[in-house]
Amino acid sequence: MTASRGTPALAWWQKPMRIAALQCETSTDPFRILDGWDKLGFNVEQLLHISAHGWLGVYDPAKADLVRDYIAAAHRRGMRIIFYFGGHWLSDDLQKQHPDWRARRRDGTYIDHACLGNEGYVAWVQDISREVVALGADGVFLDGAYIAPDGCFCDRCASEFRESFGVELAQAEGDPDLRHKVTELKMRVVDRYLAAVRKAVHAANPQAVLYVNMPGLHPLRTRGVDIRRHLAFQDLAGAEGGFMYYSPASQIPVWKVGAVAKLLATVANGKPTVSFCAADHKPWNLSMISAAEATITYCQAIAHGSSVWFGLHTPRFEEAIASPTLQAVGRMNQFIARHEEYYTATRSSARVAVLFSYDTAEEYRYSASDSDFLATQKDGNQGVTGDFSKSWMGCYEALTRSHIPFDMIDDTAASDPAFLQARYDLVILPTVACMSDAVARALEQFVTAGGNLLAAHECGAYDERGRRRAEPALSKVLGVSWTGKTVAMKRFSYLSPTEAGKEILWTAVNEELQPAPPWALEVELAGAKALARFHEPVDRQYRPLTPTTSPAITLHHYGQGQAAYIAGTWFETYMIEGFPSYRALTQQLVRRLSRPVVEVEGLPGSVEVVVRVQPHTQRMIIHLINMTGDMTRPMEKIMPIPGPAFLTVYTDAPMRSARALMSSRPLPLDAADGKVRIEVPGLNDYEVIVLD
Repeated sequence: MTASRGTPALAWWQKPMRIAALQCETSTDPFRILDGWDKLGFNVEQLLHISAHGWLGVYDPAKADLVRDYIAAAHRRGMRIIFYFGGHWLSDDLQKQHPDWRARRRDGTYIDHACLGNEGYVAWVQDISREVVALGADGVFLDGAYIAPDGCFCDRCASEFRESFGVELAQAEGDPDLRHKVTELKMRVVDRYLAAVRKAVHAANPQAVLYVNMPGLHPLRTRGVDIRRHLAFQDLAGAEGGFMYYSPASQIPVWKVGAVAKLLATVANGKPTVSFCAADHKPWNLSMISAAEATITYCQAIAHGSSVWFGLHTPRFEEAIASPTLQAVGRMNQFIARHEEYYTATRSSARVAVLFSYDTAEEYRYSASDSDFLATQKDGNQGVTGDFSKSWMGCYEALTRSHIPFDMIDDTAASDPAFLQARYDLVILPTVACMSDAVARALEQFVTAGGNLLAAHECGAYDERGRRRAEPALSKVLGVSWTGKTVAMKRFSYLSPTEAGKEILWTAVNEELQPAPPWALEVELAGAKALARFHEPVDRQYRPLTPTTSPAITLHHYGQGQAAYIAGTWFETYMIEGFPSYRALTQQLVRRLSRPVVEVEGLPGSVEVVVRVQPHTQRMIIHLINMTGDMTRPMEKIMPIPGPAFLTVYTDAPMRSARALMSSRPLPLDAADGKVRIEVPGLNDYEVIVLD
């Protein structure tokens, strides 16, 4: 990276990409589609429609001349082409031509899905990849690279498992002690498949890229996918953040795209990221989402450093690009094209991290919205009282509404104490029930060195394979011991502050009594001090207040740092019930345990505030995403926020000017004592403020 204020020398795919995709067969002339993308300001197309049969497609050699001409025409317009490949879903024709390519179930029946370990199938994918890149494609996209849910038990896979682990695959699949070996086999198969395809792509053009539709917020190791592991064979990290909604729209958090983009930024470990966003209202692929929803989807992705992929799944192309939805996307494309330098080579300024634990998502209770990639609803360990999905989402909601910038990190990042110490003041563990020894050691080192933790409910109660620990992994750091008793508080019980809690936390709320979460863990103090205690549960409403019992919220000084603990399903409850006091108390804890990045006056909690830095220019870039809707999902309109609002940004850099890019105006600025105070006159849907 250069020391000048100029943008570092980067490859095209390391700069902001505005990727278009028509994900189906259409009667529209291909070159009219290219015209449409160009007018809407896209600079990359992920090309499927030329080779599509319905909604699936692989390269058709009979169309080589058309593909070559199309790519050349795109290049003349300054657009790149990434070729779409969806061949792991085998068409009827391919199954007839190559029956041995099919994956098999345990009972020997076939699946309409390729075995990614089949040498003939892999060679075919390599040939296709080489050919499309030789025709001029700038890269290849694999729409998923995973093992079929009920496979694969073909002779090749069974033989490899037997040779590797000394037991029969069919026997191991149902054995809880061997299932992780089955997962390892699947991951090896995917490793080899991706390595082979990437080798073919780079043989045709060393500058071409390969990337894959990865799981994002969905646990998928049981299908052979580990996003960290498999990024070793990819040039970009991409996931479906904006495929809305599958579940009822009212149940989908408005910030879902941002959550995926944040997590991708961590797991990509410096590689560029792409957020896949569908223009249609899933699963009705012929109907568009609203322009308001498309706008906030787009803005969340770019604000968190991701490129944007916007895909159509309707053959009615002319109608779709004229829709308010695509016109809104085009407006954002053109804005990014004019201001690309402010979206290039930036990173988050957050000092708070939330651990999204893939180990917990795989092994514990986890419920998440569906996507084109998969449906997710798993119970994990039976009889547990927490829900990791609802817990991390409740944490995300509370922090976002409190205008606290934060990152999402995974288990790998959490196992690196040097990374944690360099980036964060505070790591939050929202019902991170399954935790490896490596993560536990790193978090202990982080706190010992002066970092802080905020943990909730069954944190560290299980190892990374879902096996109950005799003692929770972080109990020493948290300064509590668990009695082993789980208490059903139901919906009628309370917690209240201790004297210490009144001083430290309860200044944020008006009432001493607060609703208790439905489930609590009975703990005893082992060095920590209690900030709040549960009251004994009652069996129904309209009962007298009961005496206090075990600690509900604790704080422990450990080494040079501190660890706060909430002994119940706190974040799950906030996600479901939305108690304002839970948000306020969470905000108070976080502010006590981390240094501020920005403080906000005059903006509602429905405005997300993102602060990023651009190291090569020393700029700070603040994104304001207005997600204030009209009291319904999908939103039909984003409600403008009247000004003035004020931002106080904490920085030691000498900032002398502030500019609002979307509204094209300078902003009043007052800088002193490591703070920069900015006046924002108002906010429509999105604003970007550049501090120089």
